[in-house]
Amino acid sequence: MRIGKLFLFLTSALILPAQLLWGLEAGVARIDITPVTGLAMAGFAARKSPSAGVLDPLYARVLVLRSGSRSFGLVVYDLIGTLDKNTSCWLKKEISSRTGLGEVIFIATHTHSGPQIKDEEKIEDLPDWERAICNKTIDAFQEAYRALKPVRIGTGWGAADLTYNRIKVQADRRVEMIWENHQKTPLGPVDQTVGVIRIDDLEGNPVAILVNYACHPVILGSDNLLYSADFPGVLCRELQKNVKGNPLCIFINGACGDMNPYYADENEKPKERIEEVGRELAQEAARITEKITTRPYAEDSTILWQIKYYNAAGRWDTEKWKALEPNEKTWKMIENMGEKEKDLNLPLSLVLITPEIGLVGLPGEFFCGFQEEIRARSPVDFLFIAGYTNGGFGYFPTIDAAVKGGYGANDEATYTRPGTGEYLAVEAAVGLYELLGKLRPIPAKPEKGYQY
Repeated sequence: MRIGKLFLFLTSALILPAQLLWGLEAGVARIDITPVTGLAMAGFAARKSPSAGVLDPLYARVLVLRSGSRSFGLVVYDLIGTLDKNTSCWLKKEISSRTGLGEVIFIATHTHSGPQIKDEEKIEDLPDWERAICNKTIDAFQEAYRALKPVRIGTGWGAADLTYNRIKVQADRRVEMIWENHQKTPLGPVDQTVGVIRIDDLEGNPVAILVNYACHPVILGSDNLLYSADFPGVLCRELQKNVKGNPLCIFINGACGDMNPYYADENEKPKERIEEVGRELAQEAARITEKITTRPYAEDSTILWQIKYYNAAGRWDTEKWKALEPNEKTWKMIENMGEKEKDLNLPLSLVLITPEIGLVGLPGEFFCGFQEEIRARSPVDFLFIAGYTNGGFGYFPTIDAAVKGGYGANDEATYTRPGTGEYLAVEAAVGLYELLGKLRPIPAKPEKGYQY
């Protein structure tokens, strides 16, 4: 009798849809978003001339995941930041209506060799190249959704010595900004962790490889007038080329607010340097990838997400600042800063692909200490930290860094009051516990006992 029931169960399982049997599905797509030349470029105040050509293409890379009735997607742009809030909201609605995706998040690699993004209240007011990116993004999500298939997933850690902390505290406690560091001298806190998520089809062929590393893509400096994804473009090209099956490689930048590549703003051999750094990171990612063993997840390991919003306070007393500023030319900048500080509704993006694999998306340039802090508090075994997610709200220094000073720590590049980054780091851990069901929405009843 037992043998007969077992046979009936096995034969029934064989005819179940793959989605129900394997639980997790994935689809990917990549689309070229390189705009026309002649546009203003983003990333360096010292760069006054428009773009004059293309060194390498800029892409949007899309990953769609589905488990049972729940589905989620992300797109990573080779841009300095994501599209503005109004455009992103419109785009999310369009993507969801055409694919049925439950949630979509937007991430940027933060290359400083891409076009300057415009902020417009109406979609019809966007420049042609931004509207083209919107249409291409929708197409890429539809392509990735159509490509959904059952997958296995695995993770791995490594490290790459490619970065340094660009804020140096002198012996007299003065702060000096170190914009390049060819000698690779240790200057401050760093996090050189390389994280890899490998997604395979059921035959073990890689479909996608996600790489997480914290570093400013600023090897190509202010004198560069060519569009480029900087070292992340080389990483994705080399990793995709050298791993069997030609999987899509997606680079997700981390909390790199104070992290530069050793050869930043390179003037002597910029093209060679982005190749060197991209290839070295690709080699480490490939080494990690080869050691990863992927496995399927049951349907009850469903994809979960939460976008939490925090109304932050502004960093500066703009009226006092303006009163003390003798240069009337800077008053407009101060007024603009005051306007920015009126709309500091910060999105914190939390995603669980499985109970053991997650992503925290931070809305700006967070100092690397937050990356380590969030991972240390996280209940999730393997956690990607993504900067430049769902918008950009300036720099987020640690309180210690804000006290010491430096670029991004206590100047006009910082919009929010000290402690905002620490708050969001704690909220990230709280949100992950909530997604896992480990923080109750109602009080426990003592008469039923407490569960730990």
